[in-house]
Amino acid sequence: MTKDERAYKITDRIFWIFIENSHPQTISDFIEADPNYTNGNGTRNTERGRELFEELESFVKGIL
Repeated sequence: MTKDERAYKITDRIFWIFIENSHPQTISDFIEADPNYTNGNGTRNTERGRELFEELESFVKGIL
């Protein structure tokens, strides 16, 4: 596994820990329903969610 793959995997887990522990009213600031998902149950990051993920990933890459 490359450094970038490891960083992505770690970041993804940290991001979802954050989402799972956020107040339900704030979750929509970071993720939203993905209309392109075939069964309607998928999500995608909002702009704020993408920014958070990118910042976390940058941090993780810096410490690996």
